[in-house]
Amino acid sequence: MAPKGHCHQFSETGSCTYGVRCKFSHTPGGGSANTSSSNQVRSRRPRGGQSTSKRHLVEFFDNYSLFTYDPTDSATSEFYRMCDLYDWDEEEKGDAKENFRDALVQQFNATYGTDENDLDSWHTLCTVLDITPLPEDLDACREAVRGTYVNLVDLVDQRHIELFSDEQALSEYTKEEGKFFPKENAKAGGLLRYLLRQILNPSTRTKRRRQRKPRLNTIIPLGEFFACFPEYLYEPRNPAIHEFRRVFKFFGWKDADRAEVRERFKDALVQEFSFIYGTDVNDPKAWHALCHVSNIFPIPESLRDCRKRVKETHVNIVDLIDAPNSETSPTMLSSEKELSDYTKATQK
Repeated sequence: MAPKGHCHQFSETGSCTYGVRCKFSHTPGGGSANTSSSNQVRSRRPRGGQSTSKRHLVEFFDNYSLFTYDPTDSATSEFYRMCDLYDWDEEEKGDAKENFRDALVQQFNATYGTDENDLDSWHTLCTVLDITPLPEDLDACREAVRGTYVNLVDLVDQRHIELFSDEQALSEYTKEEGKFFPKENAKAGGLLRYLLRQILNPSTRTKRRRQRKPRLNTIIPLGEFFACFPEYLYEPRNPAIHEFRRVFKFFGWKDADRAEVRERFKDALVQEFSFIYGTDVNDPKAWHALCHVSNIFPIPESLRDCRKRVKETHVNIVDLIDAPNSETSPTMLSSEKELSDYTKATQK
């Protein structure tokens, strides 16, 4: 039997989620029991221990001298705690949130790598996700990881990584814990962009919906609404109203046709809101998701406080629907009059 290569996870952390089942040798410091490259299964490049030091997150929190960062706690929990400490206004919160997102992405890159064609990076992911036996090639790794439902902030935290049975369970967990990972970020490496496309991007759900050929006489969310028009290329990251106007222009509908389609679009907006934020007025997870999108930090713990804070905001409902897909914060207005003027001007 050929000697085993060294375990990348063990060499960096001193432990391995596979334990005795791991197919690689557990040699401290990244060494190998046999240094002859011809006898090793594959070469694993050390990444300088960045995954355990959480260097990028440490650097982010170090910018805020009044706050003492605890790297053993979840990054999002620490961020919310820091927001509570500083009691920022909306603009300051937004700036800090953007910098925090950058740090999350950079930390993911440092932990798992940036090359979507690097087998070592995929093996690190598979090991952390407890995928056994470890797939031998890139395609097998991708297929195994694609079948998992995991929160990407948990992958960065590397504390307790919970796997979920489906998208709904993962969505509920993400909203409840406030662990939202940026879908779009200029600093994202190729591996992270691949995961975001394959695991989190709602366009994959849209493709499956198109295969079912939904009918226009049912109330359906936005992806299915636009899938009713297969000639039209729907861009889910664009604002819903923008896409609605674009589909009108594309088909050149008459007034009678427009009226019918407009009503179906309104129904789809309602369903999309329910899909994103839930339907239970007493569900704290739904209120936490609304608070998060509305840049309300720290997120109130009680239902009453959540409702109070959301009621105090002036935000367009269509903007709340657009926010998760576009990765932009909704426009916050200062009064009902400003909200009314904004709604009329944008026709949302």
